[in-house]
Formats: sequence, C-alpha cells, structure tokens
Amino acid sequence: MRVIFFNFLVVFFLVTHSIISVAENKFLSVIDDVPLLSGLEERVLSASVFDSSKGRITEVEAHGSVTLGSIREFYSHILPRFGWNLISKKNNGRESDQNAFWSWARGSEKLVVEVKNTGESSEVVFLHTFPNKQSQ
Repeated sequence: MRVIFFNFLVVFFLVTHSIISVAENKFLSVIDDVPLLSGLEERVLSASVFDSSKGRITEVEAHGSVTLGSIREFYSHILPRFGWNLISKKNNGRESDQNAFWSWARGSEKLVVEVKNTGESSEVVFLHTFPNKQSQ
C-alpha cells in the first residue's frame, strides 16, 4: 500500500510540476515563439507590426532588472531550441559592456535582440522580419 501511495505522489508531483513549468513560460505577444526571460516585462504598447506583400516586420520592447549576462545566457541557450541560429553578435562577453546586439536566422526569418543595460536594469528590443514565400 505504501508503494502505491508513494508512486501516486511521484506521478502527481511530476504532472503538476510540468504544468506549472509550462505556465511560467511567457512568450512575446507579437512574436509567438520567442520566450521572454523571467524578470523581463514586455511593453505591450511598444509592439508594432507592419505587414506588406513582401512580408512582416515586428518590433517589441521589454525591460527589467536582469543583467546583460543573464539575457545573453538565456537567449543563447533557448533560441537554438526554437530553430534559431546565431549569425552575428556585438559584445564579446565582457560584463563591463553596457550594450549587446545579437542577430539570429531561421530559414528566411531574421531576429535581432538588442540590449541596453543601465546597471540597474536592461532594455531589450526584439526585431523580427518574416518575408512572404512569394517575395523570395
């Protein structure tokens, strides 16, 4: 009986933990599959989307009390899981740098992540371009 109860508790914990973990993951409102680092808050009113026959350009800002290093570490680990490949970066990993710029590609899509760190907090701009297949 104890074994059954113990197994029930383990399964219950695993199921509820995974549900809570999924619920904690936030994504940008206008860029569906770009997660938002915990500690950053999206400025929803900053979001702009421009659609044309050639494609879509989306920009949104986020801010929060997170370090440049934690932003770099999070996005360098999480974006490849969503198929993004780093194509360029400006910031050699020095914590003394106050700004950073990373450019990512996934097929014909481009994603730019620009960070301005003020010491107390960081401002992050996400710029996503997605060309229409007909315009390629």
